[in-house]
Amino acid sequence: EEAAEMNWSYVSDHKFRLQFLRADLYDPKEAAERMIRFFDLKKSLFGAEKLVKDITLDDLDEDDMETLRSGYMQLPPYTDMAGR
Repeated sequence: EEAAEMNWSYVSDHKFRLQFLRADLYDPKEAAERMIRFFDLKKSLFGAEKLVKDITLDDLDEDDMETLRSGYMQLPPYTDMAGR
């Protein structure tokens, strides 16, 4: 609800919503609950000001960057055919 009030076009974007539907095998109730959990987690990690913005490497703090550099997580240098 908070995200929708901040930027309705971000929250209602077809491609954005489709990610949640696909993750929950097109179950709209489960997808809606997943979207709510996504925004709750995003707000707790990055704050309300980033709630309706895409997170980039510039949004990470030094500890986050060190975790990425450690190899624990790896970001491919390209996107796959699905744009991820």
